[in-house]
Amino acid sequence: MSAVVAKGQRIDHLSQPKKLPDAYQEDRRSVYWLDKLPTETEGTTKFVVNKHQENLCKPKSIHNEWTGDRPTPKWEVSKAAQQAEASERVSD
Repeated sequence: MSAVVAKGQRIDHLSQPKKLPDAYQEDRRSVYWLDKLPTETEGTTKFVVNKHQENLCKPKSIHNEWTGDRPTPKWEVSKAAQQAEASERVSD
């Protein structure tokens, strides 16, 4: 029973706001440089691509035996398939 109370007190303690340090200044920005601003750099990040990544960006080449003579991607349905009736198992 006392473990539950202690646990509740610990949560209450941890939920309280922490004391600010004595040197805290309200309007001071959180920065890593204190004496001067960092120098401005030109542009943005420059990307470096290795040869493997460069090859991945290229389109895939067409197979040398491909002729491209297929008239349509649609398949014709045979007369037998058009006249077929569903079995009892499928109809249920």
